[in-house]
Amino acid sequence: MAELKVNHPFSFGPYKLFQQTFGTTGSVTVTNPDGSEFVSYVSRGDVLMIDSRNMLVIDTLYPDYVMSPSGEITFDSMTTGTYPNPIYTGLIIADGERTPFYALPGQELTLTGARFTFNAPADYPGIRVKHVSPLVNALLVGAFALMIAGLYLTFFLEPVLVKTDAEGYAVLGPKPERMRVELGEELREYERQCGE
Repeated sequence: MAELKVNHPFSFGPYKLFQQTFGTTGSVTVTNPDGSEFVSYVSRGDVLMIDSRNMLVIDTLYPDYVMSPSGEITFDSMTTGTYPNPIYTGLIIADGERTPFYALPGQELTLTGARFTFNAPADYPGIRVKHVSPLVNALLVGAFALMIAGLYLTFFLEPVLVKTDAEGYAVLGPKPERMRVELGEELREYERQCGE
């Protein structure tokens, strides 16, 4: 088992796993008429369908709400990081009729024999899987080597132009005098070796 955290990816073979996001989503336990059940993680617009005429449409999971003395609910969508009083809103569609609902965690709704139990919100990480090919790594290393070579040529080697003719030679470059002296010494050494 390996631990995966933000800025600490997990690698195995050519794959890397990154924690890219973190969020909160709704959770509903669905109990079918035959007694089987499953947990569905829901977000805005998700549909828990029984058949084409009977379904539960999740609208929003709000992190908080305020109830007035008269029973009127005001939803708070500005809470960040925590869900102190989560509340689900949506539509029950039963035989074509639409009825808005809101439900707190722990509450249940029944529709044509199926039971929907609203759970506390679930936190989840968003994981990104990246496949890194050895060929791509080799190309990246090669490109980096070319870039270093280009920087070396640009900043540490001085381009020099040497023109020769019957009268002698001329040197052009950023420091022609120094280059003329060095080239002159090299030519004299060459002539000396040729004369021997």
